[in-house]
Amino acid sequence: LVGENILFDAGTSGIWLMKNIGLLGVDINKINIIVLSHEHWDHVNGLWKFLEKKSNVTVCVCPGFSAEFRAKIKKYGARVREISGMTKLSEGIYTTGQIPGDSSEEYVPEQALVLKTDKGLSLLTACAHAGIVNIIRQVCREFKIRQLKFVFGGFHLQALNRLAVEKMIEQFKKLGVKSVGPTHCTGDIAALKFRDAYKLDFIEIRAGGDLVL
Repeated sequence: LVGENILFDAGTSGIWLMKNIGLLGVDINKINIIVLSHEHWDHVNGLWKFLEKKSNVTVCVCPGFSAEFRAKIKKYGARVREISGMTKLSEGIYTTGQIPGDSSEEYVPEQALVLKTDKGLSLLTACAHAGIVNIIRQVCREFKIRQLKFVFGGFHLQALNRLAVEKMIEQFKKLGVKSVGPTHCTGDIAALKFRDAYKLDFIEIRAGGDLVL
């Protein structure tokens, strides 16, 4: 949940999503935008249970999302908004839109969120299939900045060896990333390496936690 009204991805299970919304006391009626990073099941499967509960929302997707997926969203009564480039969603919250790929893997249409506060810009990623360094560079170019306050979410580094992860961390440092909070598909080895490198600027991200940026 970003702010009070934006949900970023819906997870693997609608049952878990709705249970967590209840446990955390989230007012579902305030959520009017759902940003889906990409179409992989572990990021979108919870959407349908949410839309059963509340369909009066706008679901933001990338141009590369399938026609079948878009049609299913509309069947639940929700609106579909296609976003290709950097777009402001609400005060201080932006989506990158579909990120051009920079990966050796098969291209996955994906978007991330940029959060702007008086302390600087933070980047929230889902899986970073397009390359986490590539995404950071694009955000810095788009906002004409030389550093990011905080980068958190999935970095998609689980397939890299220790040396490759260390080189990736060097890139983070060169790009001026002040704090990190790796989760999801980052991989245990990479997460430990980031913890060692960033020390007090490594932020532990846990389900149900709050971040004040």
